[in-house]
Amino acid sequence: DDAQHPHLSAERELLADAVRADLPVLGVCLGAQLLAAALGARVTRGPVAEIGFGEVRLTSDGLRDPVLGGGAAGRPDNSAIPVCHWHGDTFDLPRGAAHLARSDLYSNQAFRFGDRAYGFQFHIEVDRSLYEAWVSRVPTGTVLDAVLQPPVERAGRDVFRRFFDAVLSGHDRAALK
Repeated sequence: DDAQHPHLSAERELLADAVRADLPVLGVCLGAQLLAAALGARVTRGPVAEIGFGEVRLTSDGLRDPVLGGGAAGRPDNSAIPVCHWHGDTFDLPRGAAHLARSDLYSNQAFRFGDRAYGFQFHIEVDRSLYEAWVSRVPTGTVLDAVLQPPVERAGRDVFRRFFDAVLSGHDRAALK
């Protein structure tokens, strides 16, 4: 989509530079697609749109991952994370990336590149206020059941906490205080 959005090229370069500099990177949805492309992977239209509350299932690498695995988000079975989907595109995994999660419709839902760069095709940032902003904007026929939002928010808070714990060095943490 570079012709319609010329700024995307600069964003991919910035992401590639950040990964080369070993800076923490978290790409969500379009951010995951841009991160994958910045790392040399192909981004394409998917077969169907995936929109609404659902889950992603962790791969064997995902189960061992410090951010998504190991009992993240209070999940006793460690296998699925409640998320919100809103995408119609997908990406190939970058060469050397760890494949972390999949859904029924899309096999590439999450990856880690090195120790500090993560791409999540799904949304885990859907708190109550974002839910309320989105619920009237989803495509006709899409249902965002309010009862499914709190588990997504809880999982998201846990994943964000684990992301920062995993990727920030002591120096990085000191700078945030």
